[in-house]
Formats: sequence, C-alpha cells, structure tokens
Amino acid sequence: MEKRILVPIDYSQVCEEVVTLADEWAQRSNADLHFLRVDADYMENGDVDRDFFEKRFQQFLQNFNVTTPYQTSLRFGTSYVEIMEAVKELEPDLVIMAAHSHTLLGRIFLGSNTDYVLHHCDCPVFVHKQNPMGFANKIIVPVDYSEVNKAVIRIADDWAQRTDSELYFIHTEPVPEYGEGQYAMESGFYQEGDEISVAEEDEREMTDACNELKQKFENYVLSLQVKSLYQFFFEFGKPYLKIKDLQTETGAGLIMMAAHSHTLLNRLFVGSNTDYLLHHLNCPMYIYKAGES
Repeated sequence: MEKRILVPIDYSQVCEEVVTLADEWAQRSNADLHFLRVDADYMENGDVDRDFFEKRFQQFLQNFNVTTPYQTSLRFGTSYVEIMEAVKELEPDLVIMAAHSHTLLGRIFLGSNTDYVLHHCDCPVFVHKQNPMGFANKIIVPVDYSEVNKAVIRIADDWAQRTDSELYFIHTEPVPEYGEGQYAMESGFYQEGDEISVAEEDEREMTDACNELKQKFENYVLSLQVKSLYQFFFEFGKPYLKIKDLQTETGAGLIMMAAHSHTLLNRLFVGSNTDYLLHHLNCPMYIYKAGES
C-alpha cells in the first residue's frame, strides 16, 4: 500500500472530512501524511505575511485529532500548479483531495483543481465527496480485463479487508444486436411458419453467449484470488451508466477504478467513464493511474 500520502486542503467543510479520511487511510496503510495548503490571498494584498498564513494553517490542523505523523507545506500561487509541483517533489503514492462543485462551462474551459490534478497526476488520486446521507460499506470495482485493472482489484481487495467492506465487481458488455436468424426472419428469407423455431434458436444462442461472457467475468476475478466478501454484477449497456445505477441502488461508499488514456477532445466533449462518474456521482472515487508499480 501507500508509503506517502499528499493531502491538499482548503478550509472548507468537506476538507475537514478529508483530513479525517487521510488520517484513517494512513493508519491502515502505515503511510506518512503530508498536508499541503496553497494560499492565493497574498495576490490581493501584495505582500506576503507568511507567519500569518502558516499559523492559520497549523491551527486548522490542530482542530483534528490526527494520530498519524505528518508534515505540512505552505505554498502561494495557483492551486493546481502548486499541487502538481508538490507531486513532482514528494512523489506520493496517493493524493487525497476534495471535489467541489463547478459549472460545466468552468469545468471545460477553466477546469477545477481536482480535474486538473486527476488528468495530470501520475499517481492514484482519491476524490472525496461530501454526502450527508451517508454511504454503505461497499466498494464498486468495474472490471474491464486490462492489465491495470488487476492492480485496482488487488488494491480494492486489500482496502476492503482493512475496512471490512464488501466488493461489488461489475462488468458491462455492449448491447447485443439481433441474431442472424432474427435478421433473416425480418427480411423475409424464412417463411411465416418458421418464426417460432428461429426465435427459439436466437434466444438459445443469446443465452449461451451471455453465459459465456458471465463465466469469463467471474473466472477473471476468481483467478485473482480475492479474499474479501464480494458479489458479481454483469450488465449490458454503457459502463458509466451501469456503474452509476449500481451505486445509486446500493449506496456504495466508494468506487475504485482505473483511469485510461483519452484524447483531450474526447475528455471535453464525450467524456471517459471516469470523468462522467466523477462529475455525476455523489460518492468518493479512487482513481488508479496506469503505469504505477
């Protein structure tokens, strides 16, 4: 698990939860904490009273009973720029930060700090979201058979054991098209009396194909020797919609998934599964970046 966790914070209410979450995560993974505060107030004042900002930062952290040893860094400037500079210098194994609401227009042309860090950071990012209703002790893990997906499953299994959580593995396939027999019947190739047999044959083929896909999904997870309690969810449709539906239905408290490469154009106007879920779900997300060890 993680050895060093970077935690950018502001003084919002949601960041109070982030401090507590980071302490819990660090305790369970035996990691060091590094809290980062980026302040831009000096831009309005001209002069920097570093002692004032430093004292304010320390007083904020003292409001919490952080039991993990930690270090702090105070920086001045643009938040996402300074966060990424800290990532380069500290080389953390995980960044934990809060998601704040932004308009779609602002997200496309300006970008939130969370969006920027998520798309430019090379290490995993945990995006915390505040929900007064609370979450169930369940973790959704999308499965796509990629190499990086194996790492996500191992991390999810480890975290589920540490938190006594249940894993919900979900895999989606594209909606199947008509079978060959159905197409032939509709085109008039078969006579009217053959309709029942053709429909039955199509149904059998679809059932067999579906069962094979489900078995492949289950065998893939079983091959990774997951130790936590888990369930399988096999669906047809768009991955991000089915994941969203599952989280809504179960109240799962965390989604752990891999981020895959996408072009800037796709990310802006189409959106990856990760982007969509990040901006449309109210639960926290752990985003694992491809290329980590």
